[in-house]
Amino acid sequence: MKNRILAIVGVALLAAVSASAQYSQATRVKVPFSFQAGDQHMPAGMYLITQPSTDVIRLDGPSTVGVIFLTHQERARKAHDKACVTFHRVGERYFLKGIWSANERDGMELYPSRAEKETLEATIHPPNLTTVALNSEPER
Repeated sequence: MKNRILAIVGVALLAAVSASAQYSQATRVKVPFSFQAGDQHMPAGMYLITQPSTDVIRLDGPSTVGVIFLTHQERARKAHDKACVTFHRVGERYFLKGIWSANERDGMELYPSRAEKETLEATIHPPNLTTVALNSEPER
């Protein structure tokens, strides 16, 4: 039953992505460390980030093509000066946390993965927040 629900969600995501491809604005970011995004291990390198629909982001990177993640909207206390990608750092591991636009209080955050939850439970130290600035010019 769980696999069937996941399959239905996957099909719905793909439909949303293809139906709203015109909504997407792509931005590049260079991430200088490897990180975990959902259940995917992502190597350090240049990533193309797109938002094919309201609650979905897509990462294309050095060894990945079109990895899609569900997100939820989050509101910061104050607007970020620059567009950025945030990560939770737990020990030596980084977990993709969110994507924020410049001069906006609302951003998109990923739901914590099982690996992130397990890593947090195994440590006594709270996660550090690490920020990587996005390029200011969108892809054309």
